[in-house]
Amino acid sequence: MGTVHFEELWEKGELSSDPESTPQEILSELEIKFSILKSIVTTELQGKDRQQAVGTAFGSLLKTLTYLSMKENINVYAALTKSLEE
Repeated sequence: MGTVHFEELWEKGELSSDPESTPQEILSELEIKFSILKSIVTTELQGKDRQQAVGTAFGSLLKTLTYLSMKENINVYAALTKSLEE
């Protein structure tokens, strides 16, 4: 995959979401994926193995967040901008 801007990646993630999924189902999936990420971060893994495991789990979490932004029609750029101003 050549150079792709983050916004394009986010939109691609949104389009890959299951149209039948509900926000509640997506939130449950986020809880599970966050727990997985947390368990990886707190393991004894080190070096490239740790970095790869954390990156994979983090990417999976982000992908699921794209599903929620699609379902809830969230302007992610505006939401992040506002959050950074607080």
